Amino acid sequence: MNPVERILAVVGGGAAGLAGAIAAARVLEAAGAGDSVRVVVLEKGDRVGRKILATGNGRCNLGNARIEPNRYHGEDPRFAEPLLHAWPTERILAFFRSIGLLFHTEEDGKIYPMSLSAASVLDLLRLEMARLGVEERCGFPVAALRPVPEGLFRLSAPDGRSLFAHRVLVAAGGCAHPALGSDGSGHALLVSVGHRLVEPFPALVQLRCEPERVRSLQGQKVDAAVTLVAGDRRLREEFGEVLFTEYGLSGPPVLQVSRLAAGALREQPDREVRVWLDLLPDTPLPAWEATLGKRAREAPDRPLEHFLTGLLAKRLAHWVLREAGAAPLSRSWGSLSAGDIGRIAACMKRMEFRLVGTQSFQQAQVTAGGIRTSGFLPTTFESRRVPGLYAAGEVLDIDGDCGGFNLHWAWASGMAAGEAAARSLLGEG
Repeated sequence: MNPVERILAVVGGGAAGLAGAIAAARVLEAAGAGDSVRVVVLEKGDRVGRKILATGNGRCNLGNARIEPNRYHGEDPRFAEPLLHAWPTERILAFFRSIGLLFHTEEDGKIYPMSLSAASVLDLLRLEMARLGVEERCGFPVAALRPVPEGLFRLSAPDGRSLFAHRVLVAAGGCAHPALGSDGSGHALLVSVGHRLVEPFPALVQLRCEPERVRSLQGQKVDAAVTLVAGDRRLREEFGEVLFTEYGLSGPPVLQVSRLAAGALREQPDREVRVWLDLLPDTPLPAWEATLGKRAREAPDRPLEHFLTGLLAKRLAHWVLREAGAAPLSRSWGSLSAGDIGRIAACMKRMEFRLVGTQSFQQAQVTAGGIRTSGFLPTTFESRRVPGLYAAGEVLDIDGDCGGFNLHWAWASGMAAGEAAARSLLGEG
């Protein structure tokens, strides 16, 4: 390191890290300090942005037009509020316009690049870093972080390589998608210097049910209202397409309730946690009973196996009929009693599944838990324990709903921390 050169090191080349590096470099460029301060991104993998490429099924759900604090969770979700007010959606979009990205907003508020390609987002981020002189140092897993004299930090790799930096931004992600490099190493770095960890667990993840209840439905899709129930409390309701799998339930509304489901299963393991599926959320139960009763009377000689044909897919229809106790399927529609009709209608209004867990971090989109936010300032993201150390993104105990909320948190917290770290180096912080 040049004796007069100062280094701002960013640990992690994901969304928060790349946004933070660009924000820091822009502050330095505006101050004319680009020749005396170098921004270095340390990435353990062979390239930066691998998780960005996987977001939004490869389309990169950049953010959401309806950012609100109640879409974020954690031990203290209020920590996110100052950042969300300071970095609203329009400010994030202005950043992307500045690097040349065009985008569009869908009816549900999700924001995607016009290209519908996550690769184009990563390409433009890397082009801006190159313009600003940000160094990408890949294949550098940071295994140790240690403050040393003269206000420096030593960042060490397992093979003995090290880098001394004047400011450090840890944006190494959480534990979700370990195949893409998220292994909790950022948590370990921050714990090593005195920060505390809220035990991580998978969020935005598929739910596991008793396998014998769902196995016959594997591959079926249905639009339904999904209600999460813990004990006698309804925790959350979402609507959308549900996918039945060999292990349980998937689909957007299932992912949305999964964070609360995982928390309920962890907090009170002996409490029953269930999911109710309402296949007819716009129709009250009495009206649907009347509809099915009329249907049975109009074609009394037809076999029961076709009673729900045209209403539900065949396997799902037969599951409902058996669940309602209306079997055998060879009986006629006319043999159905009022009680049979009521049970069939009730089953369609409430398909009930007991949860036994969630899928693992391998399948999770995001990490719940992480480093306690109480150890950081909510506007600059600087450590309260170690001056000159910053953290951003998924490494912290803040996670958002499905729909672009987590990427918004990553971009916004990364840029807030990057700007603050650069200003601190310039003596403005």
